[in-house]
Amino acid sequence: MVDKSKQGKRNRTAGHDFEREMAQKFRRWYPDARRGLQYQDGKHCPDIVGTDFWIECKHRKGMTPWQANACWIKMPGPKKKILIYRIRSSRHIRVVLNNDLWFSLAGGIIGSPDIVLRLREILPNSEIYDEAIEVDWSVFERAMDHWKGVQGEAGQSEKVPVA
Repeated sequence: MVDKSKQGKRNRTAGHDFEREMAQKFRRWYPDARRGLQYQDGKHCPDIVGTDFWIECKHRKGMTPWQANACWIKMPGPKKKILIYRIRSSRHIRVVLNNDLWFSLAGGIIGSPDIVLRLREILPNSEIYDEAIEVDWSVFERAMDHWKGVQGEAGQSEKVPVA
């Protein structure tokens, strides 16, 4: 029989490790990005601080795209909220973000007048909801590279097409 206290500690540790991993990835665009600590930064702080976004990370046993969307809707914070999740025992990372935020990040590289109609063919492994879109981490990463490059900051990565 599994000791529930050890199982809970293992789950918390996995969640913290995932937050640290994502903070490390965000340092590519935001050098001050770090894991937010509720006991230090305040009760209502995101999982990753030092960015322009409210970022929450989830490392779960299982999560369907609809559960991820429901979790994203319940998130506190401003409209620039991003949910990043990974299913336990998988290396696959998914990102859920507001449609408007997605278009501002990636619109310049996949833009067209009928972009909403073309999204499914451009991003075949994506889920599109009323308010949000879910994409693979690799697609989000390329969009961020482009967005930060568009911002004109010296030393940032060059523009890379999403699809």
